[in-house]
Amino acid sequence: MLDKWLAAGRLAIKDMDLEDVAALKLCLMALGILIGLGIPLKKRSAAAVLSSILFVGTYIPLMVWMSEEYVARRPERAKALRANKDKYWTNDLLYDLVCGVLDVASPDYKEENSLASPTYRFDRDDLTIMKGTIRIADDQDGAPEAASTH
Repeated sequence: MLDKWLAAGRLAIKDMDLEDVAALKLCLMALGILIGLGIPLKKRSAAAVLSSILFVGTYIPLMVWMSEEYVARRPERAKALRANKDKYWTNDLLYDLVCGVLDVASPDYKEENSLASPTYRFDRDDLTIMKGTIRIADDQDGAPEAASTH
């Protein structure tokens, strides 16, 4: 049954643009809140933890918005972000993205791991999910045409 729902979702999302996907995510979030209100008070804490984990795992890479002032002050970062917009990325690289966007100097920051860098080095064959146990290239549901929503 779940396979049918996922297949229908993949088919529907192919024709969506960024605004459609953002609206869908807001609707799903609102639905989740409504469902959450129906959970008995004694069980809401466990449901809140689970939903928080799901939220962080699925919603972080939605978009990077740049103001006109940011683009004027950091044109090289803005150019790199635009150039890398269709490249593969995982939540594990969030630290490097934030450091790159904000120009934060840190001994742990690796510029080549940041989408905000012209030296970003990852592609589908390099990245893994599930704490390094699954290569994105081996993920049957991660087809290249499904990766971009712009």
